[in-house]
Amino acid sequence: MQLAYYTIEYRQPFGVFEHPASTLYQGVMIYAAPDFPTQAETGDYHFLLDMTPSTSTMSDAALTVGQTFTDPAG
Repeated sequence: MQLAYYTIEYRQPFGVFEHPASTLYQGVMIYAAPDFPTQAETGDYHFLLDMTPSTSTMSDAALTVGQTFTDPAG
């Protein structure tokens, strides 16, 4: 599987399934996604990128104000 696209998600802490104290709402979440699948491939995989890799949790994975992300492949 080759990751070919990024998707960006911006959420707000509204609704019964959202936790208002989460730091995910302080920025945008960036996902890496594969190219469109062939007939032999199944599933729709999107991988959340951790914009704070120095911690051991994904609860602070959002890209916050002032941070930048650069694709290492260009």
